[in-house]
Amino acid sequence: MLSKHDSIQRDQLEMITLDQLVLPNHLVRKMEAAIDFTFIYDLVVQVIMTAPPLINSFYAYFSEFQQL
Repeated sequence: MLSKHDSIQRDQLEMITLDQLVLPNHLVRKMEAAIDFTFIYDLVVQVIMTAPPLINSFYAYFSEFQQL
């Protein structure tokens, strides 16, 4: 039978970050400390800036085929 105490336990929320899940001596942490990944941010910005015109041109190209 459910009581008020049971409903309180169901409403609880626990937040966990990835830092809490990865062990301190894990290989991923060692790689992060040894390699500078900041160059990836510059590449991502370039892709994001060039993606909208590219998507628009693909949309225009394929919409012409749909009209035929």
